[in-house]
Amino acid sequence: PDSIYFNDSGQTGITDTTASFSEGMSTGGIIGGTGGFKTKDQDGIVIANSGLTYTIAEVRDNNSQPALQTTAETHFGINDAGNNNYQLKTTNPKFYYGDSNSGGVGHEYLITIKVINTSNEWTTQVFTITLTNSAPVLTLPATANHAHFNSTGSIITPTSSVNGSTDPDQDN
Repeated sequence: PDSIYFNDSGQTGITDTTASFSEGMSTGGIIGGTGGFKTKDQDGIVIANSGLTYTIAEVRDNNSQPALQTTAETHFGINDAGNNNYQLKTTNPKFYYGDSNSGGVGHEYLITIKVINTSNEWTTQVFTITLTNSAPVLTLPATANHAHFNSTGSIITPTSSVNGSTDPDQDN
């Protein structure tokens, strides 16, 4: 193996080695498209994923030292979707846009993926994954049942607490 890339390159927000995901993504959410990883040999020919093993070698948050993750899947992991389709996934739902660790803006994760074949030959590739801000989704009641016309109703009822702003101290 010589290089690794996202198979869904060319889709909006995904290039060969970059992608993004929104804060509040559920654990197990797929990053970089459902096509997963593809690996090329030194001649630029795609290698079938059969017999290849993908692992995360390291994760850095905004290129910080020390690494955020090295062995355990504390933030990101590899999803085996079947049929030799391996994908990057989240393993932690606690990603916050604009927290103090990122200087008030989104995080940029540098994720080093390692692929090894059955002959014990391997290569690594750094993927740049950006955390984006997500606007909360509000569901308003139908006009006929609107709180303005109903003294016992409420105007806004949260239907989800996935946006980081529902946990201002970011400890849950």
